[in-house]
Amino acid sequence: MLRKVTISFLLIFLVGLIGTYLYLPYLNDYQSDGEISLKGLESEVKVIRDEKGMPYIYADNLRDALTAQGFVMAQDRLFQMQLTKLFAEGRISELAGKKALGLDKKHRSIGFLRIAERHALILDDETRGDLQAFVNGINQFIERDENLHIEFGLAKLKPERWRIETSLAILYYMGWTSTSNMNTELLSLKLVEKLGKEKFKSIYPIHTNPEDSLVLAEPNSGSLDSALMFAFGIHEDSFKNSSVNNPYSELSNIASFWSEEANPNVHWGSNFWVLDGSRTESGKPILAGDPHLDTRILPGTLYASAIILPDNRIMGATIPGIYGMILGKSDYVASSLTNAYMDMQDLVIEQVDPNNANNFMEYGNSVPFRLRTETLFFREDDGSLGEEEFTVRSIKNKIVLNDGFAKSPKDYVLSLRWSPLENMKPSLGVGHLLKSKSVNESIELLKNATMACHNVALADSEGDIARITIGSLPKRHKYAGIFPLLRESPIYNWKGFVPNDSTPQQTSSKSGWLASANNKSVLSDYPYYVSNHFSPGYRYERLQEYFNMKDVYSPTDLWELQRDCKNMLAERIAPIFAKVLMQDTSTAEMGELLANWDYIEDLKSVKASIFQRTYSEFAKQVYLDELGEELGMEMLKEWYFWQERLEKMILDGESDWFDDISTTEKETMADLMIRSAKSTKTELTKKIGSNITAWQWGKIHTISFVNPLRREGFGSEWFGKTAPMAGSGETLYRAKTNFDTPENVHFSASIRMVADFADSDKILAVQGGGEVGRTFHPHSKDQIQPYMNGMKTYWWFSDEMIQKHKHSELLLKP
Repeated sequence: MLRKVTISFLLIFLVGLIGTYLYLPYLNDYQSDGEISLKGLESEVKVIRDEKGMPYIYADNLRDALTAQGFVMAQDRLFQMQLTKLFAEGRISELAGKKALGLDKKHRSIGFLRIAERHALILDDETRGDLQAFVNGINQFIERDENLHIEFGLAKLKPERWRIETSLAILYYMGWTSTSNMNTELLSLKLVEKLGKEKFKSIYPIHTNPEDSLVLAEPNSGSLDSALMFAFGIHEDSFKNSSVNNPYSELSNIASFWSEEANPNVHWGSNFWVLDGSRTESGKPILAGDPHLDTRILPGTLYASAIILPDNRIMGATIPGIYGMILGKSDYVASSLTNAYMDMQDLVIEQVDPNNANNFMEYGNSVPFRLRTETLFFREDDGSLGEEEFTVRSIKNKIVLNDGFAKSPKDYVLSLRWSPLENMKPSLGVGHLLKSKSVNESIELLKNATMACHNVALADSEGDIARITIGSLPKRHKYAGIFPLLRESPIYNWKGFVPNDSTPQQTSSKSGWLASANNKSVLSDYPYYVSNHFSPGYRYERLQEYFNMKDVYSPTDLWELQRDCKNMLAERIAPIFAKVLMQDTSTAEMGELLANWDYIEDLKSVKASIFQRTYSEFAKQVYLDELGEELGMEMLKEWYFWQERLEKMILDGESDWFDDISTTEKETMADLMIRSAKSTKTELTKKIGSNITAWQWGKIHTISFVNPLRREGFGSEWFGKTAPMAGSGETLYRAKTNFDTPENVHFSASIRMVADFADSDKILAVQGGGEVGRTFHPHSKDQIQPYMNGMKTYWWFSDEMIQKHKHSELLLKP
């Protein structure tokens, strides 16, 4: 009897468990069929969703389409949009509690929302109307109060009405996260204070353009040395009348609070390449793009949709909360983007008036700060909201970064000049794919995109291709943004902005292809200072090699190229490691493997594991003895700062940096390489075992896609997915890690897209997650598998293919 009861109980439990599992996808769903009324529409809009949940919006006019885009985006991603809104407005502590107050204070000090409110006042009627239509769609989904994401209830948040200013604040926030030079300036300060000027010159980054015949290989040659010496001179001149003995020490101490407390690394990367008809099998242009972001938080960073109008159809992806598409393809134009890493920021150390803390010193005069009070709310442990006020200062056209931070010095403040604040346009440029019908028209519209500096790839149906740089690049008077300046100086003042026609651009190519991989794209004779922060040219060099292999290419070739795992840095320096390691009996087997490597970092590659771990350990051996653990690791986390410099040292074979100053002996490069390999051997043996053939790259190099409500701990794998990942930070198949957590990929493609003007039916595309930001929804992570294994998936372009793959149809009625 007991046995029967037990079996019955187990059967009931099992049926309940299966039922719950089958019901979960419906627990967090929304209406995708039938009819819904929307205010403001001029005519009926049809929304078809395909097998991925991607919406295809059929509308008679653009404004109706944008209203529908706002509505369906809110259906899919409103919780994600709400979180981004809280970040941009400096309010994330309302969800995360006191631990997020530092980040909120940073964002309030910068003032993304206040900047957005200023910008909203100057928008032209067309841009304002487009934005308002999009916002109306979002708000109507919120007002319906039906099918809201269950995440709101679980997080105890309420969805908030959207405004034009909300979208603008997110644009400025994303523009900010695309900048990196400020970190480099602060790091350089600390390094020159630690090392002195001459030693610092031997560690300052080298950035080369693979297409430049005048490569600046030496730190003391050409314009690099001139810029450094000029920067040193400016700093020392600024201290002539002060009591400070060591300006670099003083500046380093002043600036350190910002980088230590509230300056996380959140940056854009990316690849793109575009081929004209002379290099494709069809004779029509093909454009490929894969923006690199931290795409691990499900459902992913970008949102895909399609807008189909009587005279155009546009398919692409955008940031949730932003209308239109920032990359994609229309009937006429295709486009993608990479981070250009142009220096849009300058830091200044301002002296507070010692007699009046509400004033700062300018040319010997005491001038009042502009003051405002910010009120922060934060979630307490019991769920209630606590409150804290702090005063934010500003200086004319600069942002004061200190306010609200415990370690902030009292006698000086760190101020920031950020070019987008001084170069606002009545239009935004983000809608160029919606409205342009040629490369040239897109270039004109993109002149209005001033919030971030990006390289943009363009192709059109007539066969033209282009690579241009957009954004607000300050025109500096001799000064290069290598360090923050001490107080205002006339030589620091900007002389306007580099004209759009003078930014780096190519509107044709003798080779038939154009590309960008975040590498330095300007030549040595470019007349303006651009930046001191670029990606090394390894990915671009791989493109050069690949496009010299044959004459013409297919879309499949370019799709596979986005997953290319050849490491060009390894090709140059792994043979040197191999030769050295074979000289020591304990590392000889590792050296022999490296000596017989094709430099492909695939999942099963033992050689990739040996190289990457030994290379990283070697970097620590080179730098940490002189810089110390804290400063050394801070530098090593900034990969772009040291990689090309270290490569040159290895190729030269000699450097003062190779000597370990903590020992009495004089170490050589070979000594450090063998020491690094032994450390790698110990690490991999501990993790995987002593059998060297088991040291496969995929076992120690993984990516974890996580749900925002359960990022770690018990159950996180059920809500997300962890997978082994090939490639590295140096490969086109981007799989970059933080230096101190080398096993966890955090920076990879958010979307991979290949758009072929010869194919009127489809666009190759996949996201690193899914379309829908709802836990348990079948489209929240269904693209992870094709994203990881390279299986072809598509955005459907023709009516015939959209109908063939239709899974639902919703009518939005006026």
